[in-house]
Amino acid sequence: MPERNAPAIVQKNPDLTWKKQPLYDSFLTPAGGAGVATIPFFQVPVGAVGSGFAVAKTNSETNMTQPGQLGMPNQFLLYGFQINLVVAPVAGGATSNTDAYFQLFYNTGVFRFIRGGNKIEVEVPLDRIPTGPGPYGFASTAVVGVPLEVVRMNNGVPHASHYFNYVNPDEGKEPMVIDGSQSFRCEIVYVPNLITAVATRIKCYMLGVYGSEN
Repeated sequence: MPERNAPAIVQKNPDLTWKKQPLYDSFLTPAGGAGVATIPFFQVPVGAVGSGFAVAKTNSETNMTQPGQLGMPNQFLLYGFQINLVVAPVAGGATSNTDAYFQLFYNTGVFRFIRGGNKIEVEVPLDRIPTGPGPYGFASTAVVGVPLEVVRMNNGVPHASHYFNYVNPDEGKEPMVIDGSQSFRCEIVYVPNLITAVATRIKCYMLGVYGSEN
């Protein structure tokens, strides 16, 4: 249950209600075309159109209510990151190559966490960011004689405890405090552009503890 508690972390507001709640956001890559050079997260809030989606984003895609900020007096204690990828079904008798998609996504992508204007706090190859919990392997079925395949890719063993740990050991292993007025974003940068044969949903999680007035 959420509870009000005294701050054990510097800059943590004791008057907020704190609960274990990640921030999450989704991006939908196009099918084919020129692809994308940068996949941004946490910039298009719920109810807005963007991030590759043709209709307004819902709570299944994001829990951001403002673009790139939490809004005052909210705060977030950041502990780590996860990235989840789901490739859309391939129809018409074609099949997708799981290993090829894995190489495509992870071997050429660079993950960044950026705070403030353009201060890069984390910059690592995408293959260092675990998937976390999720399905393992792939599933296939047939609809009216047409084979369909859904690719489930996991970077590391799919488990809730697997994430990129972002705490500073030089500062007593304290999480980063993100204030409501502070801008932030995560992004995946690809050189050359990421070109996906089918639409692919990519979800980014910022793991931590969320503080709000209610």
